[in-house]
Amino acid sequence: MTDEEFKKMMVCNDHISRKVARIIDPDSEEGTRLKKKLRVLAPPKSVDWRAAGAVTPVRKQAGCGCCYAMATTEATEGIFQIKTNKLIQLSVQQIVDCSAFFGNEGCTGGFQYNSYHYIDEEGIVSESAYPYVAAAGTCKTTITRDPKDLIGWWPIKEGDLEELLEGVAQQPVSAILNAFPADFKQYKGGIYKSDACDKSKSSHSVLITGYGEDKDGTKYWEFKNSWGTDWGMQGYGRLLRGKGGEGECGILKQAYYPLLKDDLDPGELCV
Repeated sequence: MTDEEFKKMMVCNDHISRKVARIIDPDSEEGTRLKKKLRVLAPPKSVDWRAAGAVTPVRKQAGCGCCYAMATTEATEGIFQIKTNKLIQLSVQQIVDCSAFFGNEGCTGGFQYNSYHYIDEEGIVSESAYPYVAAAGTCKTTITRDPKDLIGWWPIKEGDLEELLEGVAQQPVSAILNAFPADFKQYKGGIYKSDACDKSKSSHSVLITGYGEDKDGTKYWEFKNSWGTDWGMQGYGRLLRGKGGEGECGILKQAYYPLLKDDLDPGELCV
């Protein structure tokens, strides 16, 4: 597979329009109030949302460039489980098929915040109701539903390692990273770091499911990829944590986590 083919099939292209909507402004009155509520003064030394039961099985894009939809859906699955103690696999295909109006382009790319905006406005059903087919299709409007339940989404300040740490201490967080280096594509285990990674563009969405330290004290982020269980450690990877700037592979560049309406206003879940 050439680099261009890899880009089209396995990562999210960067030409898609960005529609700014229900991203919560940290400097607004609402943002200031939420900042105090969301602050974790002493994040634990390690977090593993997979072990806590807040992460669904690893997915495989299979040639559809919809990592943005997978990471967004999985972050939403995580907060649903944390708030309700029910782990429900939600429909990636619905976002692929139905979020064009919000700025996404199906299997040729999209953005996490466009997808959160879609879920906020239109709701999301279960994977069993609207299964993944690894290809863009016509939106099944008879299946989709008005949510009245979800969300705002919180933007992690770019380059703020401590804020991302606090976010992951509370729930799984969707983020982007650079996925173009050959050794990333072939990664099989260990804590990943690469100078080449920082020279390419962040365009692949993943789900940060935790963090920790190895036996030598090296700190890492643990993330869930969307390339199937043959990649990495059964579909998961570990990325060096602690690097300044935009972080290893740009992991600190753009990250979000969803908030249910009970974090904003009273509401009921609707899936």
